[in-house]
Amino acid sequence: MTSDLLLCEYCLIINVYMPCAGTCNRELICEEMLFNISEFCERFSDCHLVCAGDFNVNLDSSDVVSSLICKFAVNHSLLRCDDLFPQQKRDTYVNNALNHESQIDFFLTSLTVSVNDFAVLDPDINFSDHLPLAISLSLRAVSIKPDPVKRRCITRQQRQLRWDKADSISFHSCY
Repeated sequence: MTSDLLLCEYCLIINVYMPCAGTCNRELICEEMLFNISEFCERFSDCHLVCAGDFNVNLDSSDVVSSLICKFAVNHSLLRCDDLFPQQKRDTYVNNALNHESQIDFFLTSLTVSVNDFAVLDPDINFSDHLPLAISLSLRAVSIKPDPVKRRCITRQQRQLRWDKADSISFHSCY
């Protein structure tokens, strides 16, 4: 018996935390991180890509790290959500004690992702010096035939993600 499954398009979501200015070997660390991310992008080239997080650099600056990230974005056809929604182009790091503000947190999405909304939030209660970013995406559903080989690898259904309880042997044998 065969049946079709309705699944969302595949989307690779990458969370980054780049080293801050003044970090020893910062440029080298960033190059290595972007190289590793690029390898994942190539491995999962059939996926849409969302790369987000604390880049610790203003991507509009002429900083060496900014240039590396912008080159990475061009190579992987990524768009900045703050460019798609210019009214949200604003500081994302706010440290009142140091009287310092900057835009260092970003969402980058592949050209094929339909971004419905992007916002830099300013909640009443925020225990961080970074403002949270929010994104709304549209991914279409696709009908596929299940792969019986991959299905055999799934032995039980997990209702909540628990990385500390992951069966890494089964995961690696499936992928």
